[in-house]
Amino acid sequence: DSLTEEHDPHFEPIISLPEIDIKTMEEEETVLIQQRAKLFRRDTVEKEWKERGTGDVKLLHNTKLNTVRVVMRRDKTFKLCANHYVARTDCLNLFYGSDRAWVWTTMADVSDNEPKVEILAIKFMNADAAKKWKDKFEEAKAIVSKG
Repeated sequence: DSLTEEHDPHFEPIISLPEIDIKTMEEEETVLIQQRAKLFRRDTVEKEWKERGTGDVKLLHNTKLNTVRVVMRRDKTFKLCANHYVARTDCLNLFYGSDRAWVWTTMADVSDNEPKVEILAIKFMNADAAKKWKDKFEEAKAIVSKG
């Protein structure tokens, strides 16, 4: 027993790694809004909605380029599930009459590395959160229209 009390395991690393600065590609953007949500995409082949992920969705404004992006990362893995620019022609519509979900079409979502047209739906915790998202989305469209 006295041997285990005196034993202090300490291991030196075999190699030392330098600290690195991790870039999210969001460094030059301002957050217009950030909310918890669940994202879905429309599978046009199987004609059904497929869950993309749950996490924080953000509208990010790049003041230098005057662009706004929708960016969403999945909880825990932080894998992108939405990454596309807001266009002045984008239109949010109520998702099957729900007061807390929106649907829209984007011309080039790149969350899967390949740009492609996607029909997306997003569901918020409540109607108030959904309205705030809609208001900020409309603000984002106005920002990019001025560009």
